[in-house]
Order: sequence, then C-alpha cells, then structure tokens
Amino acid sequence: MKKFFLSVVVFFAVGGVLLPLAVSAEEVGGWSEETGSYTNYNEFLTRSTARHTGKRETKVMGGTTCSRAHGWTTWSGVFHYTTAQMERYWTGAVVNTSGRRWGTSSTEAISPWFKPAYGGDTAAARTYYGR
Repeated sequence: MKKFFLSVVVFFAVGGVLLPLAVSAEEVGGWSEETGSYTNYNEFLTRSTARHTGKRETKVMGGTTCSRAHGWTTWSGVFHYTTAQMERYWTGAVVNTSGRRWGTSSTEAISPWFKPAYGGDTAAARTYYGR
C-alpha cells in the first residue's frame, strides 16, 4: 500500500498577489561604531517608528581590555529582533554574536566579551534590528 503525503502551503493574498504566510527575517537597520546608526532606505518609509541604539562596552579582564556590543530596539507593538556582535574591522567576519533576541515592543542584545589574542587582533561593535 502506497502512502501519499499532502503538503499544504498557506498563502496570503495582498493586492491580488499571493504571498507565503511565513516570511524570513529582514534587517531594517542598525548601528556601527565606525558610522553610527543607519536605516535601510527602502525600509525607512514604512518602518520609521522603530528606535535603535547601540554601543561598545569595555572592561579590563586579566590586564587585557575586552569589548562587547550592546544594542536596544524599541518598536511599539511590533514583533522584532535585535542582534549585537563583534566583527573584524577589515573583513566584517563575525567574531562573536548574541544571536537574534526576539520580542515585542522592546528588545536588548549583548554579545559575549571579545578578548584580543594579540595587539593587532581588533574587532568593531555592531548591532542590527529587523523583523
């Protein structure tokens, strides 16, 4: 006896166009210690009510200055995320990350401490938000 599996995909109609109900997360904006806050231009017109702040925090541990990224997003009534990470200055490679911290109205994310292995081993604090 053969078994048949029925896959159901739910679509949502908007303006006569069918869209999948589940949509992946989109980055709306963020903060970088080099350039400050930014909002993706396409998202600005429809999502300008979000407020996002980021900063670099430092602490001396065992004689070495360590750093981490710290970000906050307030987006009243909207399910969204905030991510804080330390990234290599030149390559943008992620050294460590808080991962996405999801919530409604306000979220906060803090990356783990980054301890440089040697003098030239530096990273930039960057934070992101989206929905």
